[in-house]
Amino acid sequence: MTQYQALIIGFGKAGKTLAATLAKTGWRVAIIEQSAS
Repeated sequence: MTQYQALIIGFGKAGKTLAATLAKTGWRVAIIEQSAS
């Protein structure tokens, strides 16, 4: 099972920025986004 150090809910402007910042510092990041339907 894959393990992550951070779970980000929402892929808006803040979510993308946070995910990129954490990933650049070596964190394993998962992002959850609500589907359009």
